[in-house]
Amino acid sequence: MKITRFLSFALSLSQVTAVAVRGSAKEKDSFSFERSRGLMSGSMSGSMGASSGGGTGEECTIEDYDPECAICDQCNKNRPLYLTFQYKAAGVDSGFQPEDKASCRASAYPQSTMLIARSSKDENEVYFEGMIEDGEIFTIRAPTDGKFQAETDFVIAGWGGGIEDDADVCFIHTSCSVPLVQGDQIGPLIVMVGTGCDDPPTSPPTNPPTAEPTN
Repeated sequence: MKITRFLSFALSLSQVTAVAVRGSAKEKDSFSFERSRGLMSGSMSGSMGASSGGGTGEECTIEDYDPECAICDQCNKNRPLYLTFQYKAAGVDSGFQPEDKASCRASAYPQSTMLIARSSKDENEVYFEGMIEDGEIFTIRAPTDGKFQAETDFVIAGWGGGIEDDADVCFIHTSCSVPLVQGDQIGPLIVMVGTGCDDPPTSPPTNPPTAEPTN
């Protein structure tokens, strides 16, 4: 399901409401996408995000992240104020963040670890620090200026799958140039909830199809 729009330079209060019907066993789901402020809101058990475009005056093709919610992406670049993850020792590759955007990949991670989430630019800017076990849920919060850096580092003590001196460190992308989608697992981290997507995921999301040219 695609809706193509052009973002105008001036802020407006226009809204696009999408309704998706997901078979006889599922109810209709709707949400409002407040384009002027880039916020997602509403009740979402099935929601929509964006696969390409973004930025003032650029074409932005909205795709269906079935059945979950895009916390932010190319068409909604408001960085989240918080993110909640579930830690999983059996890591997998993200369905939305490629390796150059997220070095947290498929790997065997420790069953129990001291985990630190921090800014990739400033090691002293710590979002979370604590002992984590397989299956445990934790939340990281943006610093006082309200923004995560483009990349957020995760220091996973005892992992050893990183690069050279940073063997216990991997990162994910948190600035929205690639989708941050509820239910997606990025290495050992399942995205549970975040700003605009506050209901826990019901199942892993489906990758949006490749955007096709529009007339």
